[in-house]
Amino acid sequence: MRSIDVVIMGLGVHGSAAARELAARGHRVLGVEPSAARAVTGASRGPLRMLREADPSRPELNALAQESAARWRQRDPAFTGTSEAGFFRSAVGVLITPSRDADRWVGRAGDRLREIAPGDALLAGLALGRDRIAMADDRCALLDAGAAVRSLRSEAAELGAELRFGSRIRLAPEPPTGHGRLRVRVLDGGDPEGEDVTAERLLVCVGARTRELPAWAGVPGLRIEPAPMQIARFASPPLDPRRPRFHITHEGDDRFCLIPMAGGDVQFGHFEQPAGVVDPMTASRARDLAALRRYLPGTGPLRRLTTVPACYTAPPAGDFVLRWGTPRTATLVACSGVGFKFAPAVAVRVAAALEGQTPHDGASISQAATTFLDVGNGTEHH
Repeated sequence: MRSIDVVIMGLGVHGSAAARELAARGHRVLGVEPSAARAVTGASRGPLRMLREADPSRPELNALAQESAARWRQRDPAFTGTSEAGFFRSAVGVLITPSRDADRWVGRAGDRLREIAPGDALLAGLALGRDRIAMADDRCALLDAGAAVRSLRSEAAELGAELRFGSRIRLAPEPPTGHGRLRVRVLDGGDPEGEDVTAERLLVCVGARTRELPAWAGVPGLRIEPAPMQIARFASPPLDPRRPRFHITHEGDDRFCLIPMAGGDVQFGHFEQPAGVVDPMTASRARDLAALRRYLPGTGPLRRLTTVPACYTAPPAGDFVLRWGTPRTATLVACSGVGFKFAPAVAVRVAAALEGQTPHDGASISQAATTFLDVGNGTEHH
């Protein structure tokens, strides 16, 4: 029976980042993912991800975002000079908000936001509406989600991690007992018997497809919510795709984003879906299109519309959670919707925990430090 240091269940962006980080630290890593190697699925939605180093709606995450941006740049082949094709593109983030909220957003974002003057090319084609203001953050980026995940997986493999796709791990209804090494069964495709390996640690990375975990490996209070995204092509591009940027509109709790894509397509959608919708795919399509035409009234005839089905994993308090189900098994949940971009920085903290962090039940990853914070009483564990 083979011996592994860490088995990772789920190779989305966070599982892949953890595999890469642990392998870089010299651990024997086995990553297991049920989907195919080229199928980058998981909880996230749409081909592009927005990266803001200063998010006015989540200022407590800014330090983690800045660290993550630096780590993504270090890994991007276009930035390192190893290739012209990369997954990280510097971009401008455009925030559109009611004028009454402008001071609050600026206060939370520091000196990163500047007001956009009327007539600026960033606002071409956009209808702001009455009593609304547009501000720009020039230090943002767009991540090609598929290319970013594949890059993490490639690095992990080069560093010695074994990544198995089209495979799965069967978890028993009851938690493993004892203090010895874990016994993990890996099932491949048509092999009903699979392979047993022993491991020091098991890391379960929860995503939209990880719905049927036994209670000991899950996270209490976790919600999985539909979050479709639209990709549309119009008779003529409604936004100039030559300048990388994204637009986010805020109106209370209603948040909507649109991103010009290469070739003239537009990726767009709401951050949250209304509660109680019977058919979220159909409802989101109509709602998102109506919002797009409201903000881009000159949009021409629709040529093609693709709705990307996905779900958000929504952990308690919207934080990243690392929960120890047993002294040797931990479950990681990222706060979908903003979680993708944080993967490299979160992986550093998860790897440190698996290397010897005192196990404790229900921990949220600190946004500004390399510690974990106990959710129940706020006690730090170093």
